[in-house]
Amino acid sequence: MTDRGFSLMEVLVALSVFSIAAISLVHLVSGLSTGAQQLNVKTLASIEADTRLALLVSEPDAPVILSRSGNSEQLGRELSWTESVSTTTMEGVFLAEVRVLSEDGKVLLADRQQLIGAAP
Repeated sequence: MTDRGFSLMEVLVALSVFSIAAISLVHLVSGLSTGAQQLNVKTLASIEADTRLALLVSEPDAPVILSRSGNSEQLGRELSWTESVSTTTMEGVFLAEVRVLSEDGKVLLADRQQLIGAAP
């Protein structure tokens, strides 16, 4: 009599190999999803930082030494920001800084700096 089909041991080994591969694939997809979400938040924070810096240096009475903070929303995500203008060692040159943090204020998502000169 000839054997047809797979033995129970062969089926169990094949199922084990398939299960390990499937679990690894699920773990990989989960990691990619988390990475994509973090990239999305950092991109929104960069947009917010660029916008806040542009508004800060284009104020009519800029540069004025200041420090302020607030919250904003980008595509439904709450972001916390701080902006400041401070003096430098060079006369008539000021440093404008914008930092965008996570909503809880614990994670720095974007940081922008720009030197600006006093109006002549």
